[in-house]
Amino acid sequence: MSQENQSERALARVTLLADPRFLPALTDLVADIAATVGLEKEAARKLDAVLDEIFRNVVEQGYKGDSSQSIDVILSQRGHSLVVAVEDKGLPFDYRPLQAGQDSRFSAVLSAGYVDQINFL
Repeated sequence: MSQENQSERALARVTLLADPRFLPALTDLVADIAATVGLEKEAARKLDAVLDEIFRNVVEQGYKGDSSQSIDVILSQRGHSLVVAVEDKGLPFDYRPLQAGQDSRFSAVLSAGYVDQINFL
């Protein structure tokens, strides 16, 4: 186990149907956990915007609107950072156009400084 993983502390894991109606409950949960670990309100609001963008992208692109599929959201704390991972079994996301600046899908949240980084696995 790497040094980085040793310092990561699991906080929560939730599995939701890929239905946008569950998004407000998810963002409320994430905001509450973020506040508990000391994230400021403005940062939590920005995190909600990022989570909304990612969740909707999974539903619309990964699952093509199939709300019977599921999305896992995992929250952990790494040092002073809150880490939010979103896992799904939808169609793979080709992140190469995004990295090359040819896809603006997440550009609003990245350019606004809403997140430090986005990783695709």
